[in-house]
This record gives sequence, structure tokens and C-alpha cells, in this order.
Amino acid sequence: QQAKAMEGPISAHWDAANGVIKASMTPHGGPQKYLELDSAVHLGVLYGYNDDNFYGPTSDQVLSTVAKLKEVMYTDGMYPINAKDDVKGVPGMLIGRYPNDTYDGYETGSVGNPWILCTQSLAELQYRAAAKLVKDAEATGDLHFNMTKDNEQFYQGILYPRGYNGLLRAGEALHAGAVALALIEDADGMLERAKSHIKGNNFHMSEQLNIDTGYEQGANDLTWSYGTLFGALAARKTAIASLA
Repeated sequence: QQAKAMEGPISAHWDAANGVIKASMTPHGGPQKYLELDSAVHLGVLYGYNDDNFYGPTSDQVLSTVAKLKEVMYTDGMYPINAKDDVKGVPGMLIGRYPNDTYDGYETGSVGNPWILCTQSLAELQYRAAAKLVKDAEATGDLHFNMTKDNEQFYQGILYPRGYNGLLRAGEALHAGAVALALIEDADGMLERAKSHIKGNNFHMSEQLNIDTGYEQGANDLTWSYGTLFGALAARKTAIASLA
């Protein structure tokens, strides 16, 4: 009952005009974030989802928010290190906390960086989404699901880079198993990109990765960074098993 009572206030955070679940309602104290876009949303899904289909890993509004996060932090070139990794052929992308972050791991008033935990937790979200798509398809007996206006951008970003040449727009049917495989591959890339920047430090995981060089900085051996990797790998195992 308590969880159900929270659904109304949480739903009020949905900004339909921008396709974003706002991490904070405005006005609020502290930094005013661009579109109130924040990795706290997908972290909240990971740690708060109650298996009740309210803001779960395949929720249209959650996926819309993730698509906007990727657009701002990767497609729009927020972090130069992402472009450098692309040139090197390193798969995936690096994600930070929120677009106009000013904490660099040592002081505020600087420029924010990608965070290891934000990147790896987003991978976990996609592994969970893959498993849920397959589970829901098996439960209903329908191997396809329809794209919506809200999840359109997310699935386009997952499928077009992987050679999908069909029409990807609201109303079109997608095969759950095929999409699950693409989600796993995309998430694998995020883990691989994070790994490429920590292997030179004997795989110790700090807090952040420098916006230009990708070198680790901020809190050393941050427990949450390790925790998100373990969470992602466990979710990956479940996603792979769901396809067997």
C-alpha cells in the first residue's frame, strides 16, 4: 500500500514535453539541471523497482529518459573522451551524473566527468530490460511488442547501429528476442568501454573518468563502482539465460 501510494507523486515527475522523468521537481535547492535529467533516474529504477510494472526497466518513460541521457552525453559530444574512444574502435559509451555537473571528483565549480558507476548501472538496466522483454513475451505468448512514441528514440538508438533496416517508429512491431540481443550487445559495449579505462590501473575502480583523457579520478576504489559491475554481470547472466 505504501509503494502504491507513492505512484502518483512519482508520476508527477514525468515531463511529457521533453520526454524525461525529472529527477527533481523545480524549483529546488542546489544546481538546476538541464531538463532535470539525471542518472539518478535509472539508478532509482534498479534499486526501487518492485516488479509491479511501475517505472520498470522496460517502461516507456524510463526508456525515453535513458534515450535523452544518451543523446545529451554521447550523441551531442558532452564528453570528448567518448569521441576519442569511438575513433579507437572501443564499443559503447560513457555516462555521467547529469549534463551540467560541476563536480570533478575533487572540487565543485569545475567540469563534471563520466562516472564508472553511472555507465555500468545503465548497462545493468539494459540487461534487465532484455530479460523482461523475453519474460513478458513468454507470459503473453506474443513474441512481438509495439513501439510507442515514448520509446521510439530509445529503440532506434539500439537497433539502427546494429544494421536494422526496418521501419522504426511508433506502432511498428519488434521481435522481443531480437531486441533483447541488441540490448545485451549495447550494454556489453558500455562495460567494455569502462573496462578499457580501468585496466591500466589493475582494474581498480575509482569514481570518475576524466572527460578528456579517460584516466581515473575522484574517490579511489569506490565501493559503488564495484557494486554496479557486479550488479550488471548478474543481470547479464539472467538476460542471457532468458534467451536459452
